[in-house]
Amino acid sequence: MALGFGSTEGSGSGDRVTTAFTAHATQRSYGVWIYPSDGGDSIKRVFEKRTNSGQVELVIYNTSQFRIEYERQWSGLRGRWSTPSFVADAWTHLGITYDSSNSSNDAVFYKNGTAQPVTVLNVPTGAAENNTDPYIIGNRGDGTRTFGARLAEFAIWDRILTPDEWISIGRGLSPVCYPKDLRCYVPMIRDGLDLINGVCTVTGASPRTHPPVMSRRGVWIE
Repeated sequence: MALGFGSTEGSGSGDRVTTAFTAHATQRSYGVWIYPSDGGDSIKRVFEKRTNSGQVELVIYNTSQFRIEYERQWSGLRGRWSTPSFVADAWTHLGITYDSSNSSNDAVFYKNGTAQPVTVLNVPTGAAENNTDPYIIGNRGDGTRTFGARLAEFAIWDRILTPDEWISIGRGLSPVCYPKDLRCYVPMIRDGLDLINGVCTVTGASPRTHPPVMSRRGVWIE
């Protein structure tokens, strides 16, 4: 079972999972399975690192522009990149990599393991900014940007995953099969368990069908 967010897939507008993970890194890879549905805010949050501070990292499902956006806050202009959104009512794996060591670097998007076209919306300037807030899945900390969707297998690595690794994960291999620099893993199988950082706080999200994912033991989880 995955977790559903919003009035269609979950309980309501405030649905979210608050992780116990607060750290930053220069190199990052993010992965999550998404089942877009109806409802939620028009600028839906796949995740955001924001509770009490200003935004620093987030992935938006922008329904008005039909695109997925990754944003990274810098001291001058924030960096923003996008790729076309996914079809509704079907599981799709989203992967994103970003290296904030240089403002000329662009985010890279993967759909089911395949690299996607990228549009640069803003080129960042200054220096990458950080905060001490946790990552919020399916919303932001104030509960005003809920995602009307099912989400599963949320993961963060402190490195850039290779194209071959993204292909395997996009075909259903669990993130735990690539443990090197895996810093956050929230499978959202029936609850908000984080297998690395401890139990998350689940607000409103409801159990829904999980995408088929193969664990490290070669067992399919559905």
